[in-house]
Amino acid sequence: MWFIQPEINYQNLGGGRDKTAIIPLQDYKKFTLQYVSIPMLVKFKIPQTGLALYAGPQYGFLFSKKLKTASDNFVGTDKLGKSDISAVIGTEYFFQLGGGNQIGLTGRYQFSLDNIDNFNDDELYIKNRVFSLTLAYRF
Repeated sequence: MWFIQPEINYQNLGGGRDKTAIIPLQDYKKFTLQYVSIPMLVKFKIPQTGLALYAGPQYGFLFSKKLKTASDNFVGTDKLGKSDISAVIGTEYFFQLGGGNQIGLTGRYQFSLDNIDNFNDDELYIKNRVFSLTLAYRF
């Protein structure tokens, strides 16, 4: 059976490494990006099982960005785009419990389709890549 599954998600993404020139900041340490993401997923549920597969596009609106350096310098945040267009693929499996309740496990991979920065440098780019696991309960 086929379904359309729209969602609205809050995502707190980030990363970092000591003394890495991923972005042109002095003594770069860590970055944190907060998005409100809206995926529009097409889901295929395999009949007579709890298994489903899904995929689709996602639009993410960046509402907070923090770049931390050793000297607390936040220069360069204007070089990050305000949005992220991503693709999402995933699977889920729900186990039947008593009384019509279900418990499930979901695995999802999300990856940016374009760079999220504006550095205009072919060798320097930033993309979001996220793998997530979710434990869910349906009643």
